[in-house]
Amino acid sequence: HFGSGAMVAALAAIVDARAGALDAMRGRLREVEEVADGLTRLERAFIGYLGGIALREGGDVEGARRTFDAAVDSAEDGIGGALARRERSHLPG
Repeated sequence: HFGSGAMVAALAAIVDARAGALDAMRGRLREVEEVADGLTRLERAFIGYLGGIALREGGDVEGARRTFDAAVDSAEDGIGGALARRERSHLPG
């Protein structure tokens, strides 16, 4: 299923970001983008939340903010949207 592969890539992007492997993180996030159209809105929101975490951990606060915004827009009523909204509220600036 598309969602499971995208979730694995998003989680791996977080690990890469925390390890300082930013090129690897970006590559994983590109993998997610390639399958995003095949995801449900709830999957997109949750995986977007994870992608925002990866970007934040990698130091890209503005990218994280945009990604969290997109996750909320995808499914404000779902857990991914709620988590993204919470994380976005904790970003500096």
